Amino acid sequence: MLLKDSFTSTTMNKYITAILITAGTALLAPAHAQSDIKLTLNAMNPLMYNPAYAGSYEGISVSGIYSTQFVGFQGAPVTQLLSGHTRIGDNIGAGLSLINDEAGPVKEFNFEGNFSYNVEITQDFSIAMGLKGGVNNFTIDYNLLSVKDPGEIGNSDKYSQIAPIVGVGFYAYLNNTFLGVSTPNVLTTKYYDDFDNKVAKDNLYLYSTLGHRFELDDEITLTPMAILRYTDGVDPEMVFMANLNWQEFLFGGINVQPDTSVGGFAGFRFLEMFRAGYSYDTSINRFRAYNQGVHTLFLSFDMFSDRDHNRKPFNFY
Repeated sequence: MLLKDSFTSTTMNKYITAILITAGTALLAPAHAQSDIKLTLNAMNPLMYNPAYAGSYEGISVSGIYSTQFVGFQGAPVTQLLSGHTRIGDNIGAGLSLINDEAGPVKEFNFEGNFSYNVEITQDFSIAMGLKGGVNNFTIDYNLLSVKDPGEIGNSDKYSQIAPIVGVGFYAYLNNTFLGVSTPNVLTTKYYDDFDNKVAKDNLYLYSTLGHRFELDDEITLTPMAILRYTDGVDPEMVFMANLNWQEFLFGGINVQPDTSVGGFAGFRFLEMFRAGYSYDTSINRFRAYNQGVHTLFLSFDMFSDRDHNRKPFNFY
């Protein structure tokens, strides 16, 4: 989830603990008392964590994702992502990202602009450098909490604060191999309530992506990849994925997040310009009994491009 990394409010800690322990934190990224968006979602929408992805598709590409976790659990996390990007001229890429994330009383909304500059070193080797800028609106709805001492939250039913976002990213492509390094926000904003108590804090996350697209024959490609996410104070987390693609028409694969979850995904292209699919992740540790996994739907729309020649190898779906 896009939740902040620590809450100092006693009431908030009790509520979040109930979600994380009872429902099963293992499906989510470990990060202090809070968590981040499910790591496997990054492969579906790289723009949300690496701005250098902007312009990787030499047309207009728009994608949307809806993901729900802990189905049947009150206050379960729900995430919606919407992004679009395109190439402008020979070297510049630009795109927009909208991220809406809710978990219990906590809601976040990101509005982000993404820009990249692409340099072709040789015919087979190129690099892209990206910059992300935007705003984050962080809200806590105290009406959804059982507050024993109303004075603890002041006179307002909601806490809300807007903070800036500044991110950077890098991609390198050599034939069908790709490597990416990024941080979606270099700022570590602290959030304070009416009593000057810190209620939340942003941590700096570092991402690294490595993969290769194998052309098994003229119609089938296999793309294994790994995504690593790191933040200070917790163990690094990694997801391994493999996607099998037939004629850019049918695709499917598996993903494994060690000691956390396993999942699968499948999708298809229709009406030439649209792609749709579904993925499911389930926990592989003791928290499996407390949740019904992660369900994700995705839909994309591509236009003004030759899909067989203008897609970078890390276009996973």
